[in-house]
Amino acid sequence: MGGHPPRERRRGVLAAHQPALPERAAQALPGLAHPPAGSQERLRRDRPGNDGKDGRGGTTRMKFAFCNEMFQDVPLRRIFRTAAEIGYDGVEIAPFTVARSVNEVGPDVRKAIRDDAAEYGLEITGLHWLLLSPEGLYLNHPDDGIRYCTRLYLCDLIKFCGDIGGRVMVAGSPKQRDVLPDQTYEATWDRTRQAYLECLPTAEENGVTLCLEPLDSAQTNFINTPDEAARMVREIDHPHFRLIIDVRATLCQGLDVAAAIHEHRDITAYIHFNDASGNGPGFGDTDFVPILRALRETGYDGYGSVEVFDYSHGAEHIARKSLETLKAALSAASAADAADTADAPREGAAG
Repeated sequence: MGGHPPRERRRGVLAAHQPALPERAAQALPGLAHPPAGSQERLRRDRPGNDGKDGRGGTTRMKFAFCNEMFQDVPLRRIFRTAAEIGYDGVEIAPFTVARSVNEVGPDVRKAIRDDAAEYGLEITGLHWLLLSPEGLYLNHPDDGIRYCTRLYLCDLIKFCGDIGGRVMVAGSPKQRDVLPDQTYEATWDRTRQAYLECLPTAEENGVTLCLEPLDSAQTNFINTPDEAARMVREIDHPHFRLIIDVRATLCQGLDVAAAIHEHRDITAYIHFNDASGNGPGFGDTDFVPILRALRETGYDGYGSVEVFDYSHGAEHIARKSLETLKAALSAASAADAADTADAPREGAAG
């Protein structure tokens, strides 16, 4: 997750005087009050991502989704219908497209989102763009009150994600995690780790996995590479805290996406597909065959979600061409694997 959505502008952090005590948190960030009381059914699903087996037989099935914000003001139900018609398996939701705060979304609307997706045979894969709204959220801010409010809202997002049937939350939000000018990298790292640790009991309770997203240095000055994000994931060492690999962000750091997938196969639970240009797959020069081949070779059977930052080609066209490109790349990867298998010497063969 990165870039800037249309008609939305990030603001700076809250003013210096922020309440540090939990009982004053709602005053610090309006919209963080807990959602209306009521029965909120949840779909419980197994954790997504790599199951750890070797997929070199091509036996796993890649699932595809797209991020909904490229459709801008189109209602979710219509987006679900379009996704199903094109052939996607799921949709990833940016919560700011639903409401300024998810705490404004009551149980009936949450259930309707889940049911509408299911009606079209789709899954809600989860959420991204987590901290864009409400204003003032900042994951690792040195102010205790801001951090508390942000953690509180992350937990509310986790509950919302579970309520609509989602299983993954992409922890990107580049400008809400930067190392601030008067702060050290080490202190920012420690505050970030602590913030995620405090959210994980809620994530486990709701069947949601937080996936840390490394983003390139043009977007943030903190956690730019898969290796760096993997270090945080391994330090936290929790089954509901995993890694997402974003194709564009990895390429923008000058790194090999396929190599990163192999290196971190045991902790990768989600993928963002996009061209290095910020367009969708097929709209630029990025070759997705080695990326899809690496996912096959590592046995990845989770979701790959199309995330784009240039909507000028039209959302439906982007969604359709991106899926065609990814499926063609997957077929080419399968054929390459089959050719390698055929060329490999059989055990016991003379030679």
